[in-house]
Amino acid sequence: MKPAAVRHQPLGQLLIAHGVITEDQLRIALLEQSMTRLALGKQLVQMGFVTEAALRDALSESLGKQGVDLSRAIADPDALALVPEDLARRHRILPLRWDADARSLTIASSDTDDIVALDRLRTRLPPESQIESLLAGENEIVRAIDQYYGFELSIDGILTEIETGEIDYR
Repeated sequence: MKPAAVRHQPLGQLLIAHGVITEDQLRIALLEQSMTRLALGKQLVQMGFVTEAALRDALSESLGKQGVDLSRAIADPDALALVPEDLARRHRILPLRWDADARSLTIASSDTDDIVALDRLRTRLPPESQIESLLAGENEIVRAIDQYYGFELSIDGILTEIETGEIDYR
């Protein structure tokens, strides 16, 4: 774990300190951000200055939250059954693990402090359940939701169908 001073560094400065972006890239992104009003991390990813994985790792360190690489994670069917697809898509959360004995649900989220999402999720769980949030990239979460809940009606699903001529009948 890094010292508290490092965790509280602004995201841009943290990315510079780790050699992920340059000061010039940060200045360009901040200028663009003033027009688009996107969060700095999203702006940096959109501009191609940083990958979503590098951003996730920097945010994990900065916020003191554990991150998860969804390309390597496997969602538990019991966890998926607890969270309806519309809730997962609306709040960009992916249920990963459900421990029924401990009444503990582990989710991936791009905003681990989204109180509205966590409150809505709690209403779906047994009483006194705990929720552990792991940090993941927003695009990673969308891809994983498509994978686990089915994506025939999503943009990715439509594009896949057009490209391959195959329909996913999940």
